[in-house]
Amino acid sequence: MEEISELLPVGWSAKKRLKGGGQANATVVRHSDGREGVFRTLKDSHNARSRERFCREIGILCGRVEHRSLVKIFEWCLDGETPWYIGELGDSFERWWCQWKRRKGRTSAEVVNMAVWVVRELASALALCHREGIIHRNIKPKNVVVKRGEEDPWPILIDFGVAYDECSPRLTPTSDAVGNARFSRDIMRMRVEEVRPWLDVFELGQLMIWMLDADAPKAHWSRPVHWNHAKYPNDIGEDSLMAIRGFTAVYSTETVAPRDGSECVKLLSALFADGERNGTSEKDSVGRIARAKRQGMAKRLLIDQALAAELEAGAPLAEAVYSDLRRTLLSLCDVIREEEPSLAVDVENEFDCRVVGATDLFWMRVGEDNASIQLRVKCKVVPWSEPGLHHKSNVEFWRKHLPKDAICFTFAIEGGVVAAGNIRYLQGRWPTILRGGGLNLHSLEAGFGPYSNNDLGGSANDDGTPATMADVRAFAESVLTDEEYWTHVTAMA
Repeated sequence: MEEISELLPVGWSAKKRLKGGGQANATVVRHSDGREGVFRTLKDSHNARSRERFCREIGILCGRVEHRSLVKIFEWCLDGETPWYIGELGDSFERWWCQWKRRKGRTSAEVVNMAVWVVRELASALALCHREGIIHRNIKPKNVVVKRGEEDPWPILIDFGVAYDECSPRLTPTSDAVGNARFSRDIMRMRVEEVRPWLDVFELGQLMIWMLDADAPKAHWSRPVHWNHAKYPNDIGEDSLMAIRGFTAVYSTETVAPRDGSECVKLLSALFADGERNGTSEKDSVGRIARAKRQGMAKRLLIDQALAAELEAGAPLAEAVYSDLRRTLLSLCDVIREEEPSLAVDVENEFDCRVVGATDLFWMRVGEDNASIQLRVKCKVVPWSEPGLHHKSNVEFWRKHLPKDAICFTFAIEGGVVAAGNIRYLQGRWPTILRGGGLNLHSLEAGFGPYSNNDLGGSANDDGTPATMADVRAFAESVLTDEEYWTHVTAMA
């Protein structure tokens, strides 16, 4: 270790080499004042990109962010042929956790409380990073150590070698993967243009599953575990199990997950009881209210995740169908405009699966603003998962008319008139999308009946028939050739 000793600053001496280390060689060192640390140098100091990453890591940890659960840097050097730094030395988190978890007499409640505390502590540290535009991107047991020399060790996050920093140029080529296969979201296996803090939140959720799964650590755990496939000890209490499933479910889908470390801390604090903090017993009324609130939140998270997963799965097909629908209606507009120059397209929005509800996508009119025929397309969602109370009755009604292989996205096409500033929809069609890409076309009682003028925009009065875009175009054309529509419009002329 002579070459290491030559690089060490005054007061430090090398003790032993460590295995692994990623892009850096690691050596245990000790200072004359008794401090221990890890001396890291690049394995290939001539690789320009590796050198930039190494220097970025030092820059992040020296002054940008400071938290007790982020590794501390004692000394560093960026000059010379070989950059180096001496960081805080910790014990293996993986080994410590497995020993602590299996210690004789350890209850499941203690294991859950400790796992939640560890994840919350790391999330608190990441919250500071995220506020600074720093995303770790490689959270796993091997990149966490525990503080040495403490009766109750706390977790310390290390290895910011592949961290994203919004204040620095991107160093990841398009073809490179980041993160790790076991704990990172699949999208991290390729370069993403927008690096969001949720990527760290996802890895924290995977870390919680790893800590609490009855069979972990698993040698065959080669990719992220689906939250619903995790196996937890049988003696975990119902309240804790519901909270664990609620948290691990919601982090897995970005649209409903905590956006960053700060939101992750808040969610964990809300989901899991902290008896020492609130001093209440579940037997008194305050405790029962607190328990009901936690359980209700956990169930809501499961509902939100199920809906988000359903939307994510159906979105690509729905977007393709809407693109075809928009092209069909625009081509119809080109034909009609030759005869009726007043035709205008007032709304032409892109499809967005993240906007749930009766969203106007396309709106065309013939005539003046206060006397015109209207044809609009709205995006609707009729989920097969539990819909929630706000439109539960409507969804249950609609399901009676949906084909069993329909996805959750549908498009209401409604024809109506504007007379004296008031709009009245006279008829409509409802194309439901089948998983194979086909359509079923339903009649829509738009503006009439017990389910009209609500967030689902009308009710189907039949189970639909197989259809094509030609059938959709024929309906749109029929609105503009219907005498009843023109009767209302010309009466105001």
